[in-house]
Amino acid sequence: MPAGIGRLLADWLSLEPSASPLIFFTAAVLFGVTVTRPRDDRGKILLQVDRAAIALAVMLIFVGVVGAFYFLLSRSYETFESSAELLARGEEFQKELDEARKTWGGDITQNDLSVTHTSSHTEVKQFQGPDSQDLYINKVVVENIDQESVVSFKGIVSIHLIDARTGTYAMDASYLYEIVNQSDLETTASFQFLIGKLRTSRDLLVTIDGRDVGSQKVIDEGIVSWDWTMKPRQQSTVMISYKTQGMGAYSYRVSSKQIVRDFSLTVHVDSRDIVTRTRPDTTAIRVSSMTTDSGYQIDWSAENSIFSPDVGIRFKPSVLPDPDQQYMIDILRNAPRALMWTAVMVAFTMFICGLFLDLWKFTLFAAAFSAASLALMGLDLIKINHVALPPFLALCALVLVFLIYRALPRLPKVLVIVSTAIFLMGYPYSGLLSDGADRNAVDAIVQAVMILYIFGLSLYVRVRRSNV
Repeated sequence: MPAGIGRLLADWLSLEPSASPLIFFTAAVLFGVTVTRPRDDRGKILLQVDRAAIALAVMLIFVGVVGAFYFLLSRSYETFESSAELLARGEEFQKELDEARKTWGGDITQNDLSVTHTSSHTEVKQFQGPDSQDLYINKVVVENIDQESVVSFKGIVSIHLIDARTGTYAMDASYLYEIVNQSDLETTASFQFLIGKLRTSRDLLVTIDGRDVGSQKVIDEGIVSWDWTMKPRQQSTVMISYKTQGMGAYSYRVSSKQIVRDFSLTVHVDSRDIVTRTRPDTTAIRVSSMTTDSGYQIDWSAENSIFSPDVGIRFKPSVLPDPDQQYMIDILRNAPRALMWTAVMVAFTMFICGLFLDLWKFTLFAAAFSAASLALMGLDLIKINHVALPPFLALCALVLVFLIYRALPRLPKVLVIVSTAIFLMGYPYSGLLSDGADRNAVDAIVQAVMILYIFGLSLYVRVRRSNV
């Protein structure tokens, strides 16, 4: 698999840890349905082609279509959201922000600690010297020991707002990592921690089991690195603390998808004009907040999950998009996920009703579904009624979906139309919920209803066939 495609799939799984596995499961079911599908006269030209190859191509096309339209909607939404903010700021205020950024830097995204282990041993190498004499030399062999050695993370960050207009702030961070050498070998653990090439940091302290790493650490191109010898099964505590400054937002990110065993981050901020950032938007990350005398304390935690959390806070800009535009931003945030849910529902409706998923019609369906959201982003700029426009465009897309699938038998046609209507005209409005926990609860309900739908439809179709 090309590296670019692999990275894209990893991003997809990271952004949608609950919805994207359902797409891959649906694709696997489609593969099985295609392999076992009886051949008819239209398939004669493919009689010499292996069934598995055809099924694999069908599966990849399905994933490709859903993925293409998902990322089209996702990237378009990001552009729409950022352009709305830029339009609200105005040219003069944007210049002021650019000047402040030169002094304070931009958003701070702190990546997690990277740990790699190597083990070395000596091997005796034999070779022939002059006069065919056997000579021996000791050679040191270094081997990489693959393991996930970060078993626990606890971060405490204090953020002091300097200027509410520009969102500049000072930050004091302390990160605590529990590191384990999982192997039965003595290893050299190589640590890397990205502070940031263009970030000004002060009072940097790195300790292992309470001992200052001191001169063993090297800072190059914004990366703090050091080596440490670890005995077999040794567990150590690494503490990293520093002070710095930023602007606009702070987030902590686990840079690659992995098993998150014990994750905890607490942010104290002396402002209440903030919004929290929790990605992926999943129930695997628990978020809680409490008010303090001057602002908020926000806690994120997760255990025993496979994903790459990206959490933090952003100061609300002093210049906000107008309410109508913010309304559009909120209801469009769930459009990419709505496409994925609907794709699963349409595919399983076809499977259960004994119909083959026509990929050409499915592509047209995905295009019609996405067109409603894309048109909403474009037409928002001309200030058409923001309340009436979303349902009107959704209704137009629903008419297109009806025309695409009008030749289906009555039951699957009705079910496809109803499912599409729910995810076009109902589900997007869950984006208006300001609390991420409430949006997660809605997603959990949606998944439960989808499971009940698939089970109920399967039972209904089986009973109806047995009565025929």
